[in-house]
Amino acid sequence: MATERIIIDGQEMETLKELLRPNLKAIFIWLNPSPSSVAKEHYFQGRLGRRFWQRLQEYGIVAGLMQGREDDDAFAQGFGFADLVRRPTPNAKHLRTSEKRAAVDDLLHRPSKGRGRPKIIFVYKEAARWAQTSLEASDIKCTVRLRRICNWIRSLAECSNSSELLTIDYVGL
Repeated sequence: MATERIIIDGQEMETLKELLRPNLKAIFIWLNPSPSSVAKEHYFQGRLGRRFWQRLQEYGIVAGLMQGREDDDAFAQGFGFADLVRRPTPNAKHLRTSEKRAAVDDLLHRPSKGRGRPKIIFVYKEAARWAQTSLEASDIKCTVRLRRICNWIRSLAECSNSSELLTIDYVGL
């Protein structure tokens, strides 16, 4: 995994490089990267992120993830990673409403750069809420807000080629 320099609103900043490629089973999308994840150059390295990796392994979605580079190992197993808003902040309170709105439109184009239509899975409730409004007007079906994730998450191994918006309420993990 690595970081990259991007320009947002005329400002250059360092952020996580998205892990996207053709034929992914699913793409996990967070609201935005934390400074700790950017510093470590890997997705989901904060407290909640650590819980995310633990749950994916507990439910048998991924296996053999090396601590600190779980995203690279999960990417090799067919799972992509991106953030709705690419600008790192300590928490969501530091994001502007205009950034979130603009990010939804951008998100619709990023996963489609590859072949296939992977499942889009929002790990953070607020990211899904912002995306849902725009996506409902597109051909991407909004299916479910999950609290009991165990049974559903096991079905990731059998992902279809249809793209669906799935919201994972983090509290339910």
